[in-house]
Amino acid sequence: MRLQTQAVHVCHEVDTASGAIAKPINLSVTFERDTDGSYPRGYFYSGKGNPNRNGLEAAFAALEAGRVAVAFASGCSAITAVLRPLKPGDHVIIPDDVFQGTVRILREVLSEWQITYSAIDLSRMASVGPAFRPNTKLVWMETLSNPLLKVTQLKEVSDIAHSHGALSVVDNSFVTPIFQRANLEARRLEFRDVEIVDDEPSGETILEIEVRGKRGFGYCKSMPGAVSPLERLRSRLRPRRVERARAPSEVSDNSDVLGKEWRTPEPTDLIFPKWQSELFKTITEEENLRSDRDGRPRTAYSLRHTYISMRLMEGANIYQIAKNCRTSVGMIEKYYGVHIKNSLNAAAINVVRSGKDEMAEEEI
Repeated sequence: MRLQTQAVHVCHEVDTASGAIAKPINLSVTFERDTDGSYPRGYFYSGKGNPNRNGLEAAFAALEAGRVAVAFASGCSAITAVLRPLKPGDHVIIPDDVFQGTVRILREVLSEWQITYSAIDLSRMASVGPAFRPNTKLVWMETLSNPLLKVTQLKEVSDIAHSHGALSVVDNSFVTPIFQRANLEARRLEFRDVEIVDDEPSGETILEIEVRGKRGFGYCKSMPGAVSPLERLRSRLRPRRVERARAPSEVSDNSDVLGKEWRTPEPTDLIFPKWQSELFKTITEEENLRSDRDGRPRTAYSLRHTYISMRLMEGANIYQIAKNCRTSVGMIEKYYGVHIKNSLNAAAINVVRSGKDEMAEEEI
């Protein structure tokens, strides 16, 4: 189900009492008991839950691909609830530019329980491992961070935390999980979404891609070199898809299926049989390209980063690239293309003005 469909329909049930399509607002503080004193409808006091709050939580869980969601009255109350399971003597790792409400809870409240913390730059992978102590129980991450908008590699840091037996927590002031699902655009991509076309302005054969992602619907156009890989994928045989399977991992591993009933891809098949980010990560790790010499994640570590960087180095217009990749010029300049030296124009930088020019300006 697409995100837009989920947003409209998730937890929107017809009211059985009135037939109302929109869920009614429940103002009741208490709820009726049965004759035996039980609450068979699941509600007894609004402080513990009511139909509206439960519906909100279920909707957030579905939209953000989580198992459950819990609604709080404020961000700081949610932060406090997450940190409360810590015990005296525990240690926490936080970003060096963490939200001030978080650090104040740790410094002014939890310090009374002998809970300590270390603030480090979590955007530098080389600084993560050495920050762990035997009593580190939790790693608190933010991406984009508040206020400096640093980017933390959530999976990599989480893997390190779990290897030390610590919990990993992600907080967000700016970008919810809904807006951090860039990879899902590629994960959702089906063969019917991609068409080989002759592009009139360039005179080249390219791919025209219908994208469904966080910014709604739109189109992207590929480089000519992407046509041949798509043709190979179209001709590559696949095992029979398991009934109702929709995720790339849900392909039958039954030996009978793998040995028989091979078929060419169907229009509704996902193009990537496995998560493309995992495949790309494996290649970069084998070639020792995941981090630079300072241990920081490379800018071109994903398919989108690689494409944007290569097109900019070839001299493509940054505004057209931003439009084609469904991102902003600001994001490209700050993250995707930050290490591209071609973005600096030496002719515009190394300008030497003669004394005559300066005198002429003074006379004017």
